[in-house]
Amino acid sequence: MQDWRIRGNTQDWLRGLELLHESWSGSPTLTYEPGSPDPTEAISDHDHCAFCWAKLSEGSAGYLAQNGPRHEWICEDCFKDLAVDFEWTAKESLP
Repeated sequence: MQDWRIRGNTQDWLRGLELLHESWSGSPTLTYEPGSPDPTEAISDHDHCAFCWAKLSEGSAGYLAQNGPRHEWICEDCFKDLAVDFEWTAKESLP
């Protein structure tokens, strides 16, 4: 049976990556104000797991997947459940 957290091939770019296990920290995002052609950079106050959409914020930890400028967070439960299927390895950065 297919896991409900896996949505078609939208997460295929995450296969085979080395993920960094670390405390969540805000990531820069670009926002566009109505009427302004220039984006404004802001720091987000949370992210969501790429699989189950659990909220990661200050005080939580997870696995960061990066591929060039693209990044996604994966919660600890989804990492534990899906690491073998997605062929992930983890690099520890937590103390």
